[in-house]
Amino acid sequence: MTIALGKSSKEEQTLFDIMDDWLRRDRF
Repeated sequence: MTIALGKSSKEEQTLFDIMDDWLRRDRF
């Protein structure tokens, strides 16, 4: 996890954005 975050920061950011958006949609 830590290595992946360090190597691909942009990809991880997009994944976090998608997860955050999905969680918000799922909650509401």
